[in-house]
Amino acid sequence: MSAKMVRTTIIAILTAVLISVWLLWLRLEPSVSPDDVSLRGKLAPIASVPDVKPLNGETQVAELTVNRLSAGTTSPAGIDSWYIYVPGTQSTQTRVLEEPQSDVLKPAASDAAALTQEVQTMLQQIGVSVTAGELAEPFMQYTGARGSYTAQALLKPHPNAAVQPAAKQEAYAIYIHRERKWGRDVSWTKAVKLES
Repeated sequence: MSAKMVRTTIIAILTAVLISVWLLWLRLEPSVSPDDVSLRGKLAPIASVPDVKPLNGETQVAELTVNRLSAGTTSPAGIDSWYIYVPGTQSTQTRVLEEPQSDVLKPAASDAAALTQEVQTMLQQIGVSVTAGELAEPFMQYTGARGSYTAQALLKPHPNAAVQPAAKQEAYAIYIHRERKWGRDVSWTKAVKLES
């Protein structure tokens, strides 16, 4: 075998390996897909929710039930955050109903500008016109190990809101799964309308 044939064979093998790796990289999927997570949300007057007492002028309670459906999704790779959007309100307290300790729900501090952009984009896709300035509430990140949980946020009227909360309004919970695999962003965002 001549040196030229050896060199050509090596280049052909390396090219085939690189193309295979590139094709695999393009097909990477998140550890948790949008179909693996079911969301249900509701919005209610605070007076109608037992065991919840307003401490700081709260008038509404938003609840988001997150259920990771597939096996092995109790501790997914990546970061899962959620955001409650109710026009004219601000969140004062959040908690996970199934977890007595308060440290399983934390503000998602990393990359708040990117999270705000993702929420704004998702709301615009479902027909809600909103500015980044209206999305000043904290994004919450669940750090517990449960596959399913119910998060609760107490809401009060925002003092600087252009829109005051109404009895019937378009309210949403947005769930954001952020994950990178081999340098590729495989994140996704999902929204659910809060039922009144």
